[in-house]
Amino acid sequence: MWAILRINNNKYKMLTKSLNAELKSKAIFYFPKVIIQKIRLNKKKSTQCSVLGNYVFCYHNSFKNPKNIDKLKFIHGLKYFLKDYNNYQKDIMEFINYCKHNENKEGFLNSKFFFENTSVRGKFLNGPFSNMFFDIIEKEKQKLKIIVGNINVSLTKNSKYSYLPS
Repeated sequence: MWAILRINNNKYKMLTKSLNAELKSKAIFYFPKVIIQKIRLNKKKSTQCSVLGNYVFCYHNSFKNPKNIDKLKFIHGLKYFLKDYNNYQKDIMEFINYCKHNENKEGFLNSKFFFENTSVRGKFLNGPFSNMFFDIIEKEKQKLKIIVGNINVSLTKNSKYSYLPS
């Protein structure tokens, strides 16, 4: 059964070790991520960014029993388990499958994922408009017409620029 965990920043490795040790078997973790390429001082720098912030999906058979969750809530690196995860298993599975379907060979989400999920507003993660918000003027089949400040721009579905819906 899938559960959603909120973790402490930079404690992912510690959490996985502690959780696997406590469960006495290996849990499966999944968190969709995107790679952000920035140019700084004429050098390309790539960083990984989790799309869900500090939330992680975790699968283990013992999560079916709520008493097991109570035993795990003080694991090092864990803030808390989201409640009622057992009622949303179908939705969680659909989201995970949708993310995996939109990953590239390296396991990062591609721009198609963000194109289809951006409806009104977004924020650029890289490129010349890095950290700037944009509003969608028109959404077509293969491109977005957006406005950044007072500049009109078109983004194609397969654009190299990363952005998050907001």
